[in-house]
Amino acid sequence: MKLPLIGSSLGLAGLGLIVSSGMLTAQSVWHAQEDQSTLRLEMMRPTFDDDNFTTFSSAWFATGRMQLTPRSALLVEVPFGYGELSAIEGTSFNPEAQTTFGNIYVGYEQRLGDAPLFFEFGARAPLVDEDQFLACLVGITSDLNRQESFGSDMVPVNALVSYRARFDDGVLLFLRGGPNVWIPIDDRNDAEVIGLAEAQLGYAIDRFGILAGVASRTLLSEDLGFDDRTNFQFGAGVWYEFGQLVPALQVRVPIDEEMRDVLDTVIGFSISVRLN
Repeated sequence: MKLPLIGSSLGLAGLGLIVSSGMLTAQSVWHAQEDQSTLRLEMMRPTFDDDNFTTFSSAWFATGRMQLTPRSALLVEVPFGYGELSAIEGTSFNPEAQTTFGNIYVGYEQRLGDAPLFFEFGARAPLVDEDQFLACLVGITSDLNRQESFGSDMVPVNALVSYRARFDDGVLLFLRGGPNVWIPIDDRNDAEVIGLAEAQLGYAIDRFGILAGVASRTLLSEDLGFDDRTNFQFGAGVWYEFGQLVPALQVRVPIDEEMRDVLDTVIGFSISVRLN
Protein backbone atom coordinates (compact mmCIF):
# COMPACT_ATOMS: atom_id res chain seq x y z
CA MET A 1 0.00 0.00 0.00
CA LYS A 2 1.80 2.92 1.16
CA LEU A 3 0.46 5.94 -0.60
CA PRO A 4 -2.12 4.10 -2.73
CA LEU A 5 -4.14 3.62 0.46
CA ILE A 6 -6.22 6.52 -0.62
CA GLY A 7 -7.01 5.97 -4.12
CA SER A 8 -6.69 8.03 -7.29
CA SER A 9 -3.71 8.34 -9.65
CA LEU A 10 -2.10 11.72 -9.95
CA GLY A 11 0.14 11.98 -12.98
CA LEU A 12 2.79 14.41 -11.84
CA ALA A 13 5.32 15.63 -14.43
CA GLY A 14 8.65 14.07 -13.62
CA LEU A 15 7.52 12.28 -10.45
CA GLY A 16 4.99 9.70 -11.59
CA LEU A 17 3.54 9.28 -8.11
CA ILE A 18 0.50 7.24 -7.22
CA VAL A 19 -1.29 8.90 -4.34
CA SER A 20 -4.49 8.35 -2.51
CA SER A 21 -7.45 10.62 -2.71
CA GLY A 22 -7.94 11.60 0.25
CA MET A 23 -5.71 11.73 11.46
CA LEU A 24 -7.63 13.68 11.78
CA THR A 25 -7.69 15.77 14.86
CA ALA A 26 -7.10 19.47 14.84
CA GLN A 27 -3.60 18.97 16.17
CA SER A 28 -0.72 16.89 14.83
CA VAL A 29 1.93 17.33 17.53
CA TRP A 30 0.48 17.53 21.02
CA HIS A 31 1.80 20.45 23.08
CA ALA A 32 0.43 19.37 26.46
CA GLN A 33 -1.91 22.38 26.62
CA GLU A 34 -5.22 20.86 27.54
CA ASP A 35 -8.23 22.63 29.02
CA GLN A 36 -7.49 25.81 27.07
CA SER A 37 -9.04 27.53 24.07
CA THR A 38 -6.38 27.83 21.38
CA LEU A 39 -5.90 29.05 17.81
CA ARG A 40 -3.12 27.55 15.72
CA LEU A 41 -1.66 28.02 12.26
CA GLU A 42 0.57 25.26 10.84
CA MET A 43 2.64 25.17 7.67
CA MET A 44 3.92 21.79 6.43
CA ARG A 45 6.40 21.46 3.55
CA PRO A 46 7.03 17.92 2.19
CA THR A 47 10.34 17.29 0.41
CA PHE A 48 10.25 14.63 -2.30
CA ASP A 49 13.07 12.40 -3.51
CA ASP A 50 13.21 14.30 -6.81
CA ASP A 51 11.82 17.59 -5.60
CA ASN A 52 10.48 19.58 -8.53
CA PHE A 53 8.18 21.68 -6.38
CA THR A 54 8.81 25.36 -5.71
CA THR A 55 9.96 26.42 -2.26
CA PHE A 56 6.56 27.68 -1.13
CA SER A 57 4.59 24.57 -2.11
CA SER A 58 3.08 23.56 1.22
CA ALA A 59 0.01 22.59 3.20
CA TRP A 60 -1.54 24.92 5.76
CA PHE A 61 -3.84 24.04 8.65
CA ALA A 62 -5.75 26.70 10.58
CA THR A 63 -7.20 25.09 13.69
CA GLY A 64 -9.22 26.19 16.65
CA ARG A 65 -9.98 24.51 19.97
CA MET A 66 -12.80 26.09 21.97
CA GLN A 67 -13.11 24.94 25.57
CA LEU A 68 -16.87 24.54 26.17
CA THR A 69 -16.68 23.22 29.73
CA PRO A 70 -13.75 22.05 31.90
CA ARG A 71 -14.24 18.58 30.34
CA SER A 72 -15.42 19.25 26.79
CA ALA A 73 -14.17 21.16 23.73
CA LEU A 74 -15.12 21.92 20.14
CA LEU A 75 -12.45 21.35 17.44
CA VAL A 76 -12.41 22.99 13.99
CA GLU A 77 -9.69 22.70 11.31
CA VAL A 78 -9.49 24.41 7.91
CA PRO A 79 -6.80 22.92 5.56
CA PHE A 80 -5.35 24.65 2.52
CA GLY A 81 -2.95 23.26 -0.11
CA TYR A 82 -0.60 25.06 -2.49
CA GLY A 83 1.40 23.23 -5.15
CA GLU A 84 3.59 24.51 -7.97
CA LEU A 85 6.26 22.79 -10.07
CA SER A 86 9.50 24.60 -10.83
CA ALA A 87 10.06 25.86 -14.36
CA ILE A 88 12.56 23.83 -16.40
CA GLU A 89 15.36 25.89 -17.90
CA GLY A 90 15.68 25.73 -21.66
CA THR A 91 12.06 24.65 -22.12
CA SER A 92 8.69 26.37 -22.27
CA PHE A 93 7.46 24.35 -19.27
CA ASN A 94 6.23 26.89 -16.74
CA PRO A 95 3.18 25.45 -14.94
CA GLU A 96 0.70 27.52 -13.03
CA ALA A 97 0.35 27.17 -9.28
CA GLN A 98 -2.61 25.19 -7.96
CA THR A 99 -4.50 25.87 -4.75
CA THR A 100 -7.39 24.23 -2.95
CA PHE A 101 -9.16 24.35 0.37
CA GLY A 102 -9.13 20.96 2.01
CA ASN A 103 -11.91 19.15 3.82
CA ILE A 104 -12.92 21.13 6.91
CA TYR A 105 -12.93 19.12 10.13
CA VAL A 106 -15.38 19.59 12.99
CA GLY A 107 -15.00 17.49 16.13
CA TYR A 108 -16.15 17.23 19.72
CA GLU A 109 -13.89 16.16 22.58
CA GLN A 110 -15.07 14.85 25.94
CA ARG A 111 -12.86 14.13 28.93
CA LEU A 112 -13.79 11.25 31.23
CA GLY A 113 -13.99 12.67 34.73
CA ASP A 114 -10.64 13.66 36.18
CA ALA A 115 -8.77 10.89 34.34
CA PRO A 116 -6.46 11.84 31.42
CA LEU A 117 -8.72 9.95 28.99
CA PHE A 118 -10.51 11.75 26.15
CA PHE A 119 -13.02 10.68 23.51
CA GLU A 120 -13.14 12.53 20.21
CA PHE A 121 -15.85 12.30 17.56
CA GLY A 122 -15.63 14.23 14.31
CA ALA A 123 -16.09 14.39 10.55
CA ARG A 124 -14.80 16.28 7.52
CA ALA A 125 -16.92 18.12 4.97
CA PRO A 126 -16.01 17.05 1.37
CA LEU A 127 -14.84 20.40 -0.02
CA VAL A 128 -11.51 19.64 -1.71
CA ASP A 129 -11.11 20.41 -5.43
CA GLU A 130 -9.58 17.18 -6.73
CA ASP A 131 -8.76 18.81 -10.08
CA GLN A 132 -6.06 20.78 -8.25
CA PHE A 133 -3.91 17.64 -8.07
CA LEU A 134 -0.61 19.40 -7.28
CA ALA A 135 -2.14 21.09 -4.24
CA CYS A 136 -3.78 17.79 -3.21
CA LEU A 137 -0.49 15.90 -3.55
CA VAL A 138 1.34 18.35 -1.30
CA GLY A 139 -1.51 18.20 1.21
CA ILE A 140 -1.81 14.41 1.27
CA THR A 141 1.92 13.87 1.82
CA SER A 142 2.30 16.61 4.43
CA ASP A 143 0.93 14.56 7.34
CA LEU A 144 0.11 10.85 7.53
CA ASN A 145 -2.35 11.59 10.32
CA ARG A 146 -4.39 13.99 8.21
CA GLN A 147 -4.42 12.56 4.69
CA GLU A 148 -8.20 12.79 4.66
CA SER A 149 -7.86 16.56 4.69
CA PHE A 150 -7.29 16.41 0.92
CA GLY A 151 -9.27 13.30 -0.07
CA SER A 152 -12.20 13.42 -2.49
CA ASP A 153 -15.58 11.70 -2.90
CA MET A 154 -15.87 10.69 0.74
CA VAL A 155 -16.93 11.91 4.16
CA PRO A 156 -14.40 10.70 6.77
CA VAL A 157 -15.89 10.11 10.23
CA ASN A 158 -13.71 9.21 13.21
CA ALA A 159 -14.15 8.02 16.78
CA LEU A 160 -10.90 8.22 18.76
CA VAL A 161 -9.82 7.68 22.32
CA SER A 162 -6.65 9.29 23.68
CA TYR A 163 -4.60 9.27 26.86
CA ARG A 164 -2.75 12.53 27.45
CA ALA A 165 -0.72 13.01 30.61
CA ARG A 166 1.88 15.45 31.90
CA PHE A 167 3.61 14.05 34.97
CA ASP A 168 5.18 16.00 37.84
CA ASP A 169 8.71 15.24 36.63
CA GLY A 170 7.95 16.83 33.24
CA VAL A 171 7.47 13.60 31.28
CA LEU A 172 4.74 13.75 28.62
CA LEU A 173 2.82 10.73 27.35
CA PHE A 174 0.31 10.74 24.51
CA LEU A 175 -1.50 7.65 23.19
CA ARG A 176 -4.34 7.72 20.68
CA GLY A 177 -6.23 5.28 18.50
CA GLY A 178 -9.54 4.39 16.92
CA PRO A 179 -11.41 3.84 13.65
CA ASN A 180 -11.83 6.28 10.78
CA VAL A 181 -14.67 5.38 8.39
CA TRP A 182 -14.83 6.75 4.84
CA ILE A 183 -18.46 7.19 3.78
CA PRO A 184 -18.50 7.27 -0.06
CA ILE A 185 -20.28 10.00 -2.01
CA ASP A 186 -20.63 11.01 -5.68
CA ASP A 187 -18.77 8.55 -7.94
CA ARG A 188 -17.17 6.61 -5.13
CA ASN A 189 -18.97 3.46 -3.98
CA ASP A 190 -16.47 1.73 -1.68
CA ALA A 191 -16.68 2.47 2.03
CA GLU A 192 -13.37 2.00 3.83
CA VAL A 193 -12.34 1.58 7.44
CA ILE A 194 -8.94 2.86 8.57
CA GLY A 195 -7.39 2.05 11.95
CA LEU A 196 -5.43 4.98 13.41
CA ALA A 197 -2.83 4.67 16.16
CA GLU A 198 -0.24 7.02 17.59
CA ALA A 199 2.19 7.11 20.52
CA GLN A 200 4.29 10.10 21.60
CA LEU A 201 6.73 10.53 24.48
CA GLY A 202 8.33 13.79 25.51
CA TYR A 203 9.53 16.15 28.20
CA ALA A 204 8.53 19.67 29.22
CA ILE A 205 10.17 22.03 31.67
CA ASP A 206 9.19 25.62 32.33
CA ARG A 207 8.30 27.01 28.88
CA PHE A 208 10.23 24.49 26.75
CA GLY A 209 8.99 21.14 25.49
CA ILE A 210 10.00 18.36 23.12
CA LEU A 211 8.00 15.37 21.89
CA ALA A 212 8.61 12.45 19.53
CA GLY A 213 6.68 9.39 18.47
CA VAL A 214 5.29 7.09 15.80
CA ALA A 215 1.95 7.22 13.99
CA SER A 216 0.35 4.47 11.93
CA ARG A 217 -2.72 3.94 9.78
CA THR A 218 -4.00 0.51 8.76
CA LEU A 219 -6.53 -0.29 6.04
CA LEU A 220 -8.89 -2.68 7.85
CA SER A 221 -11.57 -3.14 5.20
CA GLU A 222 -9.36 -4.86 2.59
CA ASP A 223 -7.88 -8.36 2.60
CA LEU A 224 -4.20 -7.42 2.30
CA GLY A 225 -0.93 -8.41 3.93
CA PHE A 226 0.37 -6.34 6.84
CA ASP A 227 2.98 -4.49 4.78
CA ASP A 228 0.43 -3.62 2.10
CA ARG A 229 -2.21 -2.33 4.48
CA THR A 230 -0.15 -0.31 6.98
CA ASN A 231 1.84 2.94 6.88
CA PHE A 232 4.16 4.25 9.60
CA GLN A 233 5.58 7.70 10.18
CA PHE A 234 8.03 9.09 12.74
CA GLY A 235 7.40 12.60 13.99
CA ALA A 236 8.99 15.02 16.44
CA GLY A 237 8.30 18.52 17.63
CA VAL A 238 9.85 21.17 19.84
CA TRP A 239 8.21 24.33 21.19
CA TYR A 240 8.84 27.31 23.44
CA GLU A 241 6.23 29.42 25.19
CA PHE A 242 6.31 33.21 24.96
CA GLY A 243 3.41 34.14 27.20
CA GLN A 244 0.26 33.37 25.21
CA LEU A 245 2.23 32.58 22.02
CA VAL A 246 3.70 29.11 21.45
CA PRO A 247 5.82 28.71 18.28
CA ALA A 248 6.90 25.17 17.38
CA LEU A 249 9.01 23.30 14.85
CA GLN A 250 8.06 19.86 13.52
CA VAL A 251 9.67 17.15 11.40
CA ARG A 252 8.16 13.97 9.97
CA VAL A 253 9.94 11.06 8.32
CA PRO A 254 8.25 8.08 6.61
CA ILE A 255 9.33 4.73 8.03
CA ASP A 256 8.13 2.48 5.20
CA GLU A 257 10.67 1.84 2.46
CA GLU A 258 8.16 2.41 -0.34
CA MET A 259 7.23 5.78 1.14
CA ARG A 260 10.88 6.75 1.58
CA ASP A 261 11.43 6.09 -2.14
CA VAL A 262 9.05 8.99 -2.80
CA LEU A 263 9.04 11.26 0.24
CA ASP A 264 12.15 12.34 2.15
CA THR A 265 10.97 14.49 5.04
CA VAL A 266 8.27 16.94 6.02
CA ILE A 267 9.32 20.11 7.82
CA GLY A 268 6.72 22.18 9.61
CA PHE A 269 6.29 25.33 11.63
CA SER A 270 3.34 26.33 13.76
CA ILE A 271 2.32 29.10 16.09
CA SER A 272 -0.41 28.79 18.69
CA VAL A 273 -2.23 31.53 20.57
CA ARG A 274 -3.86 30.73 23.89
CA LEU A 275 -7.17 32.50 24.34
CA ASN A 276 -7.61 31.99 28.07
